[in-house]
Amino acid sequence: MLKPAILYKSEIEKHFVEVMYSDDYFYYMGYAHGHELPKVEPFDNMYQWAIINKANEVIGWFAYRIDPVNDSVYNFGLYSFDKGNVLIGKDVFEKMEELIARHRRVEWRVIEGNPVIRSYDRLCKRHNGHKAVFHKVTKGPDGIYRNEYVYEILSESEEMDDGIIFSRNLCDSCINNDCIFQSGIVRNHCDFYKPESEG
Repeated sequence: MLKPAILYKSEIEKHFVEVMYSDDYFYYMGYAHGHELPKVEPFDNMYQWAIINKANEVIGWFAYRIDPVNDSVYNFGLYSFDKGNVLIGKDVFEKMEELIARHRRVEWRVIEGNPVIRSYDRLCKRHNGHKAVFHKVTKGPDGIYRNEYVYEILSESEEMDDGIIFSRNLCDSCINNDCIFQSGIVRNHCDFYKPESEG
């Protein structure tokens, strides 16, 4: 379950302090010997979540930024404090699916060797996204240079005769009823905007 991280600020910060010198922290920071801790504070256009288990314990942290001008989501951060717990992947990917459905563009990066890459590949493929590679750009704590992968998912869109951009078929209602909803005005409420022929 995802809950606002600020509610669990002290627990999240304690978890990060415990892992900041681990090799795994490299995959979060993106470069060796990076020990800066995330600031669990409210910032404009930034969302931070605590990933919580059934016992109300913090098992992970998930964050991203939203650019409201360009309707894009970027600068993702994810850390598992309970390695291998499937709840973390479930909660994170449910939220990512929601973000993909709501926003024009979603972009995230990952370092070679991170075990979550296979799941990211599947998500990207499911949404006809793109994956780019920057070769040997960052050195790990073991001295080996690793690739960086950048994922990008764009919503399907088309320009109508009047020049307004509409997103088409981004939810089950759209697919089943062949309706469209205007990006940036109506989101996930497809019944509010139908083709004129149905009006």
